[in-house]
Amino acid sequence: MNARDRAISQRSISDYSALIYSNYQDQGRSKIDVVAQMVSLFDKFERAEMRSHDRQIQQIDDNHARCDQSYTLKVMTDGEWRQIVQREQLELTREHDNWKISSGL
Repeated sequence: MNARDRAISQRSISDYSALIYSNYQDQGRSKIDVVAQMVSLFDKFERAEMRSHDRQIQQIDDNHARCDQSYTLKVMTDGEWRQIVQREQLELTREHDNWKISSGL
């Protein structure tokens, strides 16, 4: 989850994409859709900073976990910072010995 914060704050679409499960599916959205949404965010805003907090992770089995956390996303547009704070629940799946986000974005 900290790697996601870094990828967004550094505007690294390759690092962000590497954190998404190859078979991501959530509300009809695939990994391609989620990555495209982040590309759009990077194009729309001059800068972005993300910080996760109040995190609780529950391991369901050897290959699945759930992460409940809040995040603060700050974006700069037209020289002004805007900020949102949201709570989210992400599903994680182990893929090739790495945890990937498989649902919830």
